[in-house]
Amino acid sequence: MGCSMSTVSKVKNPLKNGKPTTIDSSDITENHKVLIKKTWKIVSNNMPSVGAKIFLRIFTIKPAIKHIFPFRDVTGDALLQNSHFRGHASRFMQAVGAAVDNINALDTAMAPLLFGLGQQHTHYKGFSVEYFNVFSEAIKHVLEQELRSKFTPDVQAAWSKMIDFIIFKLTEGYCNNFDKHSPST
Repeated sequence: MGCSMSTVSKVKNPLKNGKPTTIDSSDITENHKVLIKKTWKIVSNNMPSVGAKIFLRIFTIKPAIKHIFPFRDVTGDALLQNSHFRGHASRFMQAVGAAVDNINALDTAMAPLLFGLGQQHTHYKGFSVEYFNVFSEAIKHVLEQELRSKFTPDVQAAWSKMIDFIIFKLTEGYCNNFDKHSPST
């Protein structure tokens, strides 16, 4: 039940010759960067709303995730007005925005921050590393809904690379911290 490389490889990590590889910024081409920046301008016009939609989608895909939050019992309009919910959705969108802002320095500027954020998630009771994949799925779904006709196959590919990078770094941090604090077997 640990957090081994096999766990990291299950979280959006491509395999080469059956072995896990890393995901780094070289997977994101210059064309990807242009598309991400261009479409982020559209998505970021209403970050609180988009962040809320992402978390609502997460809770639809995997309702158990909501139970790790302080707003676990809040529903409907009250959830959308809940300061904890809105705050978490806002911080999430700020993290994505920071990745976009630092797209030319992802490995140096963002990777350590994402790694640290992944480490923090080991402290959330009930959180499972596999939940990062649900986040990935929800983000992609909401991006498609928000961008509509602008969510072309090229835009989808670009955002998939960016999200895979984010999720991989979060997972590395989570697994690193999980393994450090787990009793050895």
